[in-house]
Formats: sequence, structure tokens, C-alpha cells
Amino acid sequence: MPCSGNLFIFDKSNCMRLFMGVIFIILYLVWVFYRAVIKRDLKMHITDFYALSFFILVWLTIYYFIFF
Repeated sequence: MPCSGNLFIFDKSNCMRLFMGVIFIILYLVWVFYRAVIKRDLKMHITDFYALSFFILVWLTIYYFIFF
């Protein structure tokens, strides 16, 4: 279990960082849903969508190599 606290690199602050990443991804998906379905102006914010999607993809890749 990576967040057990037995190893120095997996202390509680690192577990919180892992959960913060998941929370930010959920917030991003809510933003995309809001812009695409409710406001229907995602095309006006397409550059933000691509930039944030690329950032999250890089972030997930780093998390993959650190935690798995």
C-alpha cells in the first residue's frame, strides 16, 4: 500500500498530494462538463481545454512512474 506510512517517501503529505491530484482532475472534468453541456461554449475555450488536458496527461504520466 503506497500510503501506509512505512516508507519515508510515502508519508502522509505525499498521500495528500496524491489525493489533491485526483481532486483537481475531478474539478477539471466538472469544468469541462459545465462548459460543454450547461454553457455550451467549450469551443470558445478550446485552447484552455487543450492546455489543461495536456497538463493533466503529463501529470498522470509522472504519477504513474512515481507510484506504480
